[in-house]
Amino acid sequence: MASNNSKNISSIKLWIQQIGLWPSEFAIFLISVIILIPLSLGLLSITSIVVQTINAVPTDITWQRLLGDQLSLWITPLVEGTIFENSIPLSFQKDWFTIIFIFIALFYGFLNFYSDYLLRHLGEKLAKKLRTDIANKYLSLNFQSANSIDAGLLSSMVGEDIRETQQTFTRLISSLLKDGFTSFILLSWLIILDIQLFILFITVLIPAGIVLRVTSKTLKRLSKQGLQFESELLSGILERMRGWQTIQVHKAIPFEIIKFNKINDKIYHVWRRATRARSLGSPLVEWFGIIAGAFIIIAALRKISNGSLDSNIFINFMLTVALLSDKINRMTSQLNSTRKGTDALQRIHAFLTNESFQKRNIISKDLNSINKDKIENLEFKNLSIGNEINNILFHNLNLKLSKGALLAIIGPSGSGKSTLIRTVLGIQNSIKGNILINNEYADEKLFQKYSHDICFIPQEPFLFSGTIFDNIVYPEKIISPTESEIKLATKALALSLLEKKDIFSDIKGLSGGEKQRLMFTRIFYRKPGLIIIDEGTSALDIANELKIIENLKNHIENSITLVIAHRPAIKEYATDILDFSKTKTSQMLTPLGDASTKELL
Repeated sequence: MASNNSKNISSIKLWIQQIGLWPSEFAIFLISVIILIPLSLGLLSITSIVVQTINAVPTDITWQRLLGDQLSLWITPLVEGTIFENSIPLSFQKDWFTIIFIFIALFYGFLNFYSDYLLRHLGEKLAKKLRTDIANKYLSLNFQSANSIDAGLLSSMVGEDIRETQQTFTRLISSLLKDGFTSFILLSWLIILDIQLFILFITVLIPAGIVLRVTSKTLKRLSKQGLQFESELLSGILERMRGWQTIQVHKAIPFEIIKFNKINDKIYHVWRRATRARSLGSPLVEWFGIIAGAFIIIAALRKISNGSLDSNIFINFMLTVALLSDKINRMTSQLNSTRKGTDALQRIHAFLTNESFQKRNIISKDLNSINKDKIENLEFKNLSIGNEINNILFHNLNLKLSKGALLAIIGPSGSGKSTLIRTVLGIQNSIKGNILINNEYADEKLFQKYSHDICFIPQEPFLFSGTIFDNIVYPEKIISPTESEIKLATKALALSLLEKKDIFSDIKGLSGGEKQRLMFTRIFYRKPGLIIIDEGTSALDIANELKIIENLKNHIENSITLVIAHRPAIKEYATDILDFSKTKTSQMLTPLGDASTKELL
């Protein structure tokens, strides 16, 4: 029980933090809500006057008839010495009531619209901020931490969880502040109009409140049970799918169907009870409301007949009750829908504040003022890589690559080729040893310095919605390309065997092979000093693969290129071969036709 209370307190604090993100806009929202209250009371009072006038002979209206005995005592000193000192004259009613009513109604409608708009606007800003925070958190993680996060969970947080949080945010503020505060004022207004009718109204409606509370708690409990049983059923189905062969072999289908139906029956009975509780709760509340209205009408008629209550006050009282009932019903409905959004915000907050994730050292970078230093050489010095200390993939690799080198990395799946690539790119640490770039030990700061001169081609093309040109110049953003930039991009397309494509056309409709070739245009456009290709030609046929590699050798001759490839034809262009199938032998690195290349390991 204590843990639940602490969770509730932390949830309240969490929502308060979100509300406090934009204090000025929130203050404007509060001001508009506060102004709405006297406007709504004014509309109620004028409407009651209109109803009373229609059913009687028009005459001057005293403040006691309009506002009741209590509030009229506050108004009288303010209008002392004017024509409104004792009443609202009939002449004023004829000339001005229509204009006043229209003005108040229009102003009320505008403020109601503006407060709702502002509230939804704050919800959209919150959703945008949370999406940005999640992206910043995720992209700041190192490779191991990012790789440990379930992609489905991350997409759920960015999508469904943020939508639920946004909707719950608007519901909470609307129900607790707008409807809740207005309901409190309306209750106070009922007391001012006639305290005896108010006491009668509250006394009769207390059972209705109890029914609402019990029904709400019952529905929450049954809903939780139903979701738990549904999750159990889904898990059971997935287990049966994985064990289908075993079920068939053991002829256990009748047994599994019995187990399935047992959980299915639980779900049926839980939701049936929830339906029954929901169906019974609404009529009970309505019945209590009808009973309360009947008692109020009887009591009011008695007071009107003996002259202790003006009929105008009674009409005002009933109109206020109707408005209050609508506010309370809406507030109750909204508050009952906040649990899912609160849980979603808790998950997002837990992810954003989780200190167990290891972060990279983030170094600010301005793409428009990047360093122009070129990578001249890449060296592996006593390098050992692996997934963990007890699973080292190779020991003590020593190799130095200079401009024009092409290192072909071959070997079976799982042997360490991609691990080496991640280590070279600086997103995974080595077990021991170092990587040197231009004879400097590589760290986050050095990778930042030379990031403009590195181009990485993964197996799955990394492209985004937009034009072909936008994807070529990534990560730069060129709004108005010059003639030389267009010419360079067009040449890059031709070298990537996409010469028939318009550089300003959308990337939609490109095939898998065309997407991989489009990745190579970044190389031909930027001419980087270090090119790393992690099976980036897997969707190409042999002829196109070799043609692109040949174009790399002929047009990017001053680059250092590392290529993971399964096809033996790539060896024709390689200056060195790193064979991961020989990591347990003495001949892992094979130099090809280059006297300057050392034969190591």
